[in-house]
Amino acid sequence: LPDGKSKITILTLRPTGDQITGTWASDKGVSTEIENAKIAGDNLTFSFLYDKKEYIATALAADER
Repeated sequence: LPDGKSKITILTLRPTGDQITGTWASDKGVSTEIENAKIAGDNLTFSFLYDKKEYIATALAADER
């Protein structure tokens, strides 16, 4: 965060065939469905609406072997 503080959020993913669905939950407990989830190589991208704003997130998949 810009002020140097951090917040905990929870991302729950559910693979369904060749699609990914799930929810994103804020630190205040507000949950919203993720949209447009895609995996390309090692990257996961998805979007969600929170507080009337659309957020687009990208994550790098990690291999924890």
